[in-house]
Amino acid sequence: MKEARSILVVLAERLGAEAALQHAAIAAQGLPDAVITTLHIRVDPRTTIMPTEEVMSERTEREMSQEAAAEGAAIRVIFDTWAGQLPSLVTNWEDLVGTEAGQVQQHADAAVLLVMAAPAEQTRGYALQAFHTALFDVRKPLLAVPATHQAAKIDRILVGWQDNETTRRAIEAAAPWLRQAATVDVVRVGEADPGELAAAGQFLMDIGVRAPARAVAENGLSDGERLLAEAAAMKADWLVMGAYRHNRIVEWALGGVTRTVLREARLPLFLVH
Repeated sequence: MKEARSILVVLAERLGAEAALQHAAIAAQGLPDAVITTLHIRVDPRTTIMPTEEVMSERTEREMSQEAAAEGAAIRVIFDTWAGQLPSLVTNWEDLVGTEAGQVQQHADAAVLLVMAAPAEQTRGYALQAFHTALFDVRKPLLAVPATHQAAKIDRILVGWQDNETTRRAIEAAAPWLRQAATVDVVRVGEADPGELAAAGQFLMDIGVRAPARAVAENGLSDGERLLAEAAAMKADWLVMGAYRHNRIVEWALGGVTRTVLREARLPLFLVH
């Protein structure tokens, strides 16, 4: 009997919850005997007090607790509706009180893939914190799904190539899905030595994926924008790439390929930090 492999869906808020669940179900098709665990973290209002605040009033705490309960109930309805449509899929629901960072890290240990809604302008602070934890602090691949993206079969995958260990780990983690895709395209933005491109193609070949690499010029775009343009041109279902080679605070403040892609992507991003 094959060992079940867990996909962890972190639903920090309603925004993007349905999209994340739909894409987790699609991703589960690439893993034999997959189990999907859905984690909703009910935020304790007392943990949101700013350092400049001495105490939270009882009224404010009560209102925040009621809001959190309503949010959790709405997310549970989304989960139940989704799970009811997929009776053959093994799903678990976890509704816990605690901090985003602690719960995400604890539950990620048993997962082979995390799935979350990608940050948007409307994303609340605690949901953004949960996403940062999943991307920066958990050594597992993360599928970041745009909140309004409609799930589809994983048929076409674009791989953003950089000659570094992070990119290689991303490709290895994505191997189950890369092998099943009908088309895999590997793109290096900017100039690249022919030997590097050949090595990239061989690396894919070694994990059972035939996908010769090619270089594309920036054409006045940033690296992230050029990758997204290539993804749009091939109508890619996923973009696989390594994330944040440098200090996360520096990259988040000053920008970088990953931040550009997260901000502007219209397709799911398979990221490994």
